[in-house]
Amino acid sequence: MTISHKFIQLYGQMEEAYAACKSEIESIPKEVPDREKVLEKIVQESRSMCRNPMFKLGEITVEFTPAEREDHQQWVRKTEHWKGIQESPFCRRIVNKPDGYPGDFQLMNMIYRNALEGDTDWGKFIHRQALESETPQAVRNRRDFLREQILDLIRGGG
Repeated sequence: MTISHKFIQLYGQMEEAYAACKSEIESIPKEVPDREKVLEKIVQESRSMCRNPMFKLGEITVEFTPAEREDHQQWVRKTEHWKGIQESPFCRRIVNKPDGYPGDFQLMNMIYRNALEGDTDWGKFIHRQALESETPQAVRNRRDFLREQILDLIRGGG
């Protein structure tokens, strides 16, 4: 199994960014009121720091052969970060898809709720980070667009 040096470098940058967020989350005293607001603030403040290396990973993996992709997926599944993202209900379902398929109703409900969900603060953070990405946002935008189109038709404007 040969893993791309650039991939390892970018994955390390992503892990470092997420480790910094996890450290910040773990430093929040348990008795803090409005804990979810504090988590939301960290989600918003960390978006580009965590996502930039992830986008770069996507750019280089597009060129991988199926065998290279499989090797890299196996490598990732051995990392601590991989174990950590499993705490997010959304990420866990995307990866494991027990009954899943594109359009899976449980995934769609999570996307539409767009809330902090998970059993741990870290899981809630990762869950919300994933829901803030472009694809779930596009799903929510499409729902809103269709609602407006239907309302226009009902009003006689379409």
